[in-house]
Amino acid sequence: MKKTKPSTAMAYHEELNIAHKGLVSIQRQIPGNFIAWSRTYERNGIPSEVVCKALPDYGVPHGIDNDVLLAVQEAFMELGCPEDNRVPVTMYRLLQLCGMEDDGNRRKDVRRSLDRLRSTTYWVSELWRNHSRDQWTTATFNLVAGLAYERDATDPDSARNLVITLAEEIAGSIRDGYVKPVRLEILRMLNQPARAAYRVLDALRHHPEDPEQRTDVLQINLMDLAVHFGLTSERPEIIRRSLDPIHEELIRIKVLSRVELTGRGKKQELTYVFGETTREADSHLTQLLLDAGLARGPAEKLAMEYPANVTEGAELARAILNSEYRTRVRSKGALIVDVVRTYGTGKYSWPDGVKPGRVVEQAKAEIKQRALLEETLVSAQPLTLEDLAKSVQFLLKVNAQDLMGLPFETLAELRREALGKMDSERQLVAQKARQLLREMF
Repeated sequence: MKKTKPSTAMAYHEELNIAHKGLVSIQRQIPGNFIAWSRTYERNGIPSEVVCKALPDYGVPHGIDNDVLLAVQEAFMELGCPEDNRVPVTMYRLLQLCGMEDDGNRRKDVRRSLDRLRSTTYWVSELWRNHSRDQWTTATFNLVAGLAYERDATDPDSARNLVITLAEEIAGSIRDGYVKPVRLEILRMLNQPARAAYRVLDALRHHPEDPEQRTDVLQINLMDLAVHFGLTSERPEIIRRSLDPIHEELIRIKVLSRVELTGRGKKQELTYVFGETTREADSHLTQLLLDAGLARGPAEKLAMEYPANVTEGAELARAILNSEYRTRVRSKGALIVDVVRTYGTGKYSWPDGVKPGRVVEQAKAEIKQRALLEETLVSAQPLTLEDLAKSVQFLLKVNAQDLMGLPFETLAELRREALGKMDSERQLVAQKARQLLREMF
């Protein structure tokens, strides 16, 4: 059986609205007749509602759909968040991102999951966060807005190459940076449904209007949590039994340090104390990528995963985008992502006449240091005409005997013009000196 290679990413990033609203149930299986649900909320005194309607052949999104939807979002960010929201990806790569084995059954499972995500419609009333506008909005969408694929010749029920189109609401939210990191090593240590539950709990830690604020202690009503998890039962005792193995897994790998339960019946309250910390992206590195033209979602992801590459990689990407090669670039975001990820491998070269800022700054530092050394050496000598000629010879590579034919004041001026300058500038001073010598002789 062929195994997929692990992803090179340290963390995935997922859109926060999806996890906050429990749009995909964490349950591995759902009742056959479970094709719709609705939930009411109250946000700051404003009544809100979420409605989900699925086709009878598929049922509402659940189980594996959590992994598939996260993988599609990851593939979208790998491409730099293309403006058309389309994600061309091979089935093999999608399985890699899902952390699944590559076999016929898994390919069928993923294709069916994509069909389910494509055919299910959500209506979110006054509860979808538009982060860029700082507003709560109403939206109707399918998580996957479009799906096209080539059938696998060896397995007609599966697929090989796919083009998945994300809903504009999700794609736009990712571009706006309304995302949170999900540590990949934690995902790989957990089984479903604990894997999906971890992502929901981690999302609930983030303040919905200011995602950078995150709590280490989460208190939530048992029935409210069941809604966020998308559980089908409304009986507290069944919900508690469903949560027990999930809590055990999360405590075992130290995502949670402890879980406390108080109260009775539907008034039971859960207190989660988190034990792990999720590394956040460096704001300075993120800003460099934003300045280069990358959307916030993939910018934060790159800044977290490739911090050593960002400063020079972003500069190289900007140089390429400002060069004659820009007309060959099909996707600006995808180029920036690829340049930063592969920086230092030699895949991309600096355009002609352009040097990285690091090289320029290093050269300037070396020149400054050399100038100080030269200043010390030259000024330490008695400034006779011969000594002055020798110092100018040292700076300009012009014969000292010839230079001694110039007036003392002229030599002193040449010395001042050459000290601390770059080689190209010194060449001009040297040309001036030679011209003066030709005029004299």
